[in-house]
Amino acid sequence: MVKQIHNYVFSIIIPTYNVEQYIARCLESCINQTLRDIEILVVDDCGSDDSIKIAQSYADKDMRVKIIHNEKNLGTFASRIQGIQQAYGKYILLVDADDYLELDACRQLIQQVKDTTIHPNFTDSKILESAPDIIHFKSHYTAHKQTKLLTNLIHYIRYILPARFSKVPLYNEQIAYNFFLRSKQFPKFTLWDKCYKASLIKQTLPLLQRFIPLKLTMAEDMLKFFVISAFAKCYMSVDSRLYVYCLNNSSITQNPQAKQKKINDMCHIIQALHSLSPELESHNQLMPHIAQVMSSNLAALIILESRFNRIHGGGGYNRISTEIYTTISARFSTFCKNYRDLFTHYATCRARAYPCTQNSTLYEYDSFTISTFLRAFIAILESLSYLYSHFCPYPKLWQNQALNPNYTIASPRSIGSFYA
Repeated sequence: MVKQIHNYVFSIIIPTYNVEQYIARCLESCINQTLRDIEILVVDDCGSDDSIKIAQSYADKDMRVKIIHNEKNLGTFASRIQGIQQAYGKYILLVDADDYLELDACRQLIQQVKDTTIHPNFTDSKILESAPDIIHFKSHYTAHKQTKLLTNLIHYIRYILPARFSKVPLYNEQIAYNFFLRSKQFPKFTLWDKCYKASLIKQTLPLLQRFIPLKLTMAEDMLKFFVISAFAKCYMSVDSRLYVYCLNNSSITQNPQAKQKKINDMCHIIQALHSLSPELESHNQLMPHIAQVMSSNLAALIILESRFNRIHGGGGYNRISTEIYTTISARFSTFCKNYRDLFTHYATCRARAYPCTQNSTLYEYDSFTISTFLRAFIAILESLSYLYSHFCPYPKLWQNQALNPNYTIASPRSIGSFYA
């Protein structure tokens, strides 16, 4: 029997837009959680496929599944806020519709809460006050079977970097410092690999709602977690992989045609960070410094995305990659030809020729293999710019004040009336 709404332990929020291939898998992973005291909020962001019809079929069978309909397309940022506003769980999980949870995820998370409190009764309001604000967990990574090998490799390299996972508890300013300043790599500020105390995340809504009209999709996690980390008082972690992150080729963040949207979003995020940092400084004095560092990181990504977009019009290798690969490949082919001629001459002096002089397919295979390796190696070098924002192979020409990491906004009004 499903418990009353106020007794839900978790609210799982799933923004849904054109994911009919994945939504059933996601919902199945939520409905079949070993912990039953959950609600599942599917936020309909007005897509054009049958995602919501599929979700509704689950809602008809399970009272814990609820559909929230947006009046118009609002984007991931706003859809998550819509779900948070209507969530009744003690904790909130933010799950992307093309990903899914391990079936024991919620039970392990709540066990962490119980292990860190004296009294085992989680529903006791006094105990909830002492429970951690953020519970961090690990995740698996998997790519769609149609994902190109090189794309999968690049994404995997970016993904496996340390996610600032701390096995020891963190408190107050340590939380933001750990995720935004401790590592030299681009910060892992993702929302889906953590769960949040509902009272904490709802406290951030007045600051975040002003950015709803922007329809943010790229780096919107950064903006939300920037605010959440300022308010958070206690962080704990579960050393288990409870989430399965799936690379979806059709998602907005992977679509080459959406590059300009991604660039615009990152510009908005930079301005939003500057506008919010003075307001958050009273909660965490590190926030203005974090805003400067994050602005620099995003500026590097904007430059890279802009250069790639201008050079090849979206997707594929950029001009520098092509030139490097062509040069290396040509030199490699010349070397192989000279080496093969030399080796053939040497081998014919023997009573028995070596196999490679008689079987050209072996040479062709080696050539193909090494050529593939060269492409992969060049792609990895390029990805360093995304992993380490301070490493950028292009001149950092700051043509816009908003992109200048040394530029400070004195007050929110400096950005314009839109952010006021």
